[in-house]
Amino acid sequence: MSSAARMWRAEDLGGLELFGATLSEFAFRPHAHEEFFIAPGQPAMPRFGGDVIRDREVTARLRRVHRLCESPARASRLQREACLTEALILLVGRHAAPPQAPRPPGREPRAVRLSREYLQAHALQNVTLPELARCAGLSAFHLCRVFRESVGMPPHAYQTQVRVRRAKSLLRAGVPIAEVAAAAGFYDQAHLTRHFKRIVGLTPGRYVRNDTNP
Repeated sequence: MSSAARMWRAEDLGGLELFGATLSEFAFRPHAHEEFFIAPGQPAMPRFGGDVIRDREVTARLRRVHRLCESPARASRLQREACLTEALILLVGRHAAPPQAPRPPGREPRAVRLSREYLQAHALQNVTLPELARCAGLSAFHLCRVFRESVGMPPHAYQTQVRVRRAKSLLRAGVPIAEVAAAAGFYDQAHLTRHFKRIVGLTPGRYVRNDTNP
């Protein structure tokens, strides 16, 4: 990965987190962004049919937003907000799946929700699959299948992501990296660094430097 990698937050755009880098021999691990949402005030979130969308015009518009956020003094907040909104409108208008009628409540969606909440509440613990299955009210095999189908990753990977999100919050609060590792549920600093870089794209140290030097 390029040494020019950088991550920062556009606080005047709702804390939008931006990442810029030239990536050659690097691939992000499967993960989700629960803190990110599109089109506030809409009755439902847009749904997309695939994991990767290839659209040159959408890409060009999002790149423009990124460039404007890299040098905010060159563009007003109104301009950046308008460019971001137009890019998202184009993305959703072209690629979002038609809205579906809400599914009747059942055991599986509830089981996934309970599992996620349990992993979030017990992020520092070594949760076992039988323990999680009891919480969800499903067999371990069934839970693994529906959890992956719903979340896009197995339960253990989701727990790692919860820990990384907690680590990011602690790092932004100024907690030393060595203390963050234990406070976020990792064995040691090396364990934190390995998973943090795979999910965020930066080491914890570089993430701190970027956050303190926007």
